[in-house]
Amino acid sequence: MNTIKKIIAVSSLVLSLGAFNNFAVAAQTGPTQSINNTTAHLEMALSAVNENDLKVAQEHINAARQSSKEIIGGTYAPAVSRGSDAILKARRNVKEGNTDGTAAALKEALEIFNSMHSPAFSSQGGLK
Repeated sequence: MNTIKKIIAVSSLVLSLGAFNNFAVAAQTGPTQSINNTTAHLEMALSAVNENDLKVAQEHINAARQSSKEIIGGTYAPAVSRGSDAILKARRNVKEGNTDGTAAALKEALEIFNSMHSPAFSSQGGLK
């Protein structure tokens, strides 16, 4: 009986440590993946605007907005807020049919979200 209890205790300990390590790895790669997803949607939206396909652009702008909500972290918060404002500006412009305004707002958002990959951003906690 004691052997079974020891096996169960050791197994639960091993499983809990394994789950914790996976969580730590996911936490480290989480913002990077969300930033990549956001920039990918912004680039596709900009491409669609350049091709004058505003419906597709709007879909990618909405997807970029959702992806940006997954970027979590104190150092990212100011940049995410500025990037989200630019995405909202792009969404407003695309609804109005303003392709020049949409392209400008998308370029601004891309610049902000791409800056989050720089080592200076993560070490200083903000944009240069």
